[in-house]
Amino acid sequence: MKLSFFSVLAFAVLILSSCGRESSDINLIETIQNATNKQIIDASELPDETQSVLAEDFSESYVETAQLAPELGYEVGMRRGRGSQIGEHAYVYFGIDGRELTDRKGKDKGHRHGCNRNECYELVYPVTYVMPDGTAISGDDHETLRADIKEWYKENRGEREKPSLEFPVDIIYEDGTVVTLENEQDMRSAYEYCKGEEWEKKCFEKVFPLTVTMPDGTEITMTEEDDWQTIKDWYEANPDTRERPVLQYPVDIMYEDGTVVTIESEEDMRSAIEDCKEG
Repeated sequence: MKLSFFSVLAFAVLILSSCGRESSDINLIETIQNATNKQIIDASELPDETQSVLAEDFSESYVETAQLAPELGYEVGMRRGRGSQIGEHAYVYFGIDGRELTDRKGKDKGHRHGCNRNECYELVYPVTYVMPDGTAISGDDHETLRADIKEWYKENRGEREKPSLEFPVDIIYEDGTVVTLENEQDMRSAYEYCKGEEWEKKCFEKVFPLTVTMPDGTEITMTEEDDWQTIKDWYEANPDTRERPVLQYPVDIMYEDGTVVTIESEEDMRSAIEDCKEG
């Protein structure tokens, strides 16, 4: 199909406008960073649009610092509050109108950092983190660990280095699978799995209720998504157990188009997953 001159012109204007906006954002970010008159403000004083972005894209982090560069924009320091990257620090920048400023190179890098990382697994507690000064902080649950690490950073303001997770650790995926990670490379692989085709191309969801048999023979019936926490709690109470729970069949699965299919065995489930990847 041959495009008209005006169509080509409109497309070129769109591309140039996008590039210009990105370049403008980069320059504004640098200006905010270098501003000498930044004012410390409360997070509640940030524009509504900014607060909405932080709540949606950084839902597992909290605002550690917020500063206003008058007539320019905002510099917001975020600290990860949960997950394997707890303690990770990153700055996010917004215009005076509250719009998130885009530095494509920096933004891509930011998505690899922990402050806005979406993980498809959770740590099995207890776990231990070593803080930048060598202090070891352990927690038997998320809330205790979060509070202790947050308090450490409050007492060590200005510290940007994140804590180091002590390995080995266990993680539990949303389907109940438990995996032991031996080092940081294993952790990176687990996160890459969350982003990869194996995870994203699961084209169906299991239909509740679901019943699993734990390694000690205990049966746990889940009636909703939040009941996966019961399985996680079991592994936290049995930290030496590496065996995975066994899903009881038959179970129903629902595809994206609403079709419901009954799965009779583990072999049938593997076939359904393979069909997703091939489809």
